[in-house]
Amino acid sequence: MAKKILYLFPDTNLFIQCRPLQGIDWSGWASFEEIQLIVCRPVQREIDNQKNRGNDRVGRRARKTYTLFRRIALGTDNYELIPGTTPQVKIFLESPSLPSTELENRLNYRKHDDELVGCLHRFRQEHPDKDAKLLTHDAGPMITAKSLDLPFVPIKQSWILPPERNDTERENARLKNEINQLKNTEPQIQIRCIDEHGAKVEKIELEYHSYEPLTDVEQSELMDLIRKKFPLITDFGPREPVERKPTTIGDHLFGIKEIYTPASAEEIAKYKDQDYPDWIESCERVFSNLHVTLQRNIIQPSFRFAAANKGVRPGRNVLAIFTAKGNFKICPPHEEKTDSEKREEAPGLTGPPRPPRGKWETVPFSLSALQDILGTTPLLRPDRPLINLQTLDPDFSALDILRDPDNFFYTSGDPGIPTKSFRLECKQWRHGIDEKYFEGQIFLDHFPDEVRGAIDCDIHAENLSKPFKKIVPIKVIIKRMSTIDHARNLIKG
Repeated sequence: MAKKILYLFPDTNLFIQCRPLQGIDWSGWASFEEIQLIVCRPVQREIDNQKNRGNDRVGRRARKTYTLFRRIALGTDNYELIPGTTPQVKIFLESPSLPSTELENRLNYRKHDDELVGCLHRFRQEHPDKDAKLLTHDAGPMITAKSLDLPFVPIKQSWILPPERNDTERENARLKNEINQLKNTEPQIQIRCIDEHGAKVEKIELEYHSYEPLTDVEQSELMDLIRKKFPLITDFGPREPVERKPTTIGDHLFGIKEIYTPASAEEIAKYKDQDYPDWIESCERVFSNLHVTLQRNIIQPSFRFAAANKGVRPGRNVLAIFTAKGNFKICPPHEEKTDSEKREEAPGLTGPPRPPRGKWETVPFSLSALQDILGTTPLLRPDRPLINLQTLDPDFSALDILRDPDNFFYTSGDPGIPTKSFRLECKQWRHGIDEKYFEGQIFLDHFPDEVRGAIDCDIHAENLSKPFKKIVPIKVIIKRMSTIDHARNLIKG
């Protein structure tokens, strides 16, 4: 029984662009006992021409293939066996012959691809019993063969070598390798934006409450409620002095008596013309600024970054810069206010002024006698401290405070004061230690329905060739809050 053989006419790219023949997977033709690669004259000629190129891949592979062809030509077997292949693969050099004369009017034999297809056509005509096909990676020969009903096999992509780097690419790769080696001796900064639970976030999304100012109609309504609940008092008690006898035996014994003194005209005038109008005006100011006071007591949204030096070298003279990009500002965090400070900022109304009224006084029979009884020595009262505590305050600005070189310290940006940017510095940011946390608060310049922007974090260091940059988008949704309900609650007390 005749051996089952597959005859393949390879294109030049099998020898130039593909992996070495012994490294190609030929198992796709396991149904054949042998594969014969028939290298026709157009391919031989092109390899011969390419061997004179420079030292690029095409020239090197062409010279190696030319050596193979020369070995076959000088050998006695007329072929080269490719070792380690299944099925067995042999390379033959087709003897000089012309392509098919039948296709001269349809193909241009001055072109390599057409001449290759013409050689396959002639071989199949001369050997109709043999299974011969074109083997190529190029679309042109495939299309030509298909138009002539000639079978072809596309070279698999897995056979193709990756593109070769040119001189520029090789130089870039060398420089990149040098840069990577240098970077390995630098601090390796890793930074992430985190939420309140410490989880990494790629963007900051917040909701912010904005209190609306009271309208003129609402303020007028509130002042009517104030005047109704706390009207101007017009009854100031009896207008004439009155005496009455004491109600206890001891008061009778010492001649003590009780005298009623009515409110003076000056006190009444001051209450009606100054104290009460001033109080009404202060209530109006409270209502006019109530939305500002409520807004000031809103907890400001915040952001937080966690950063670490993962390299093998500490960072020297590190500078961390946080910048607000958009219609908002940022500032370093400040200490939580005490309860008394919060009460001072809490919105509230003062009570109405007390109207003047007459008063009863107990008068002794003789003021001089009473002085004799009590004596002339004034009672000691701690009206002022014996020591001025302020004189004991140290001059902190004169102290030479040594900073820990491993920690970050603010060099710009005051806690609680909004700004577009603030900075921190660290003398020596050690590697392989716990993360450092950078926090800040967000303040809005305006209160549109939505604020968009970003927070930029830039980290520089003396021994860092390129600053590290982290940009975190930010989105703040503004929720409008009513002020009128808070104002009514102030009146209710």
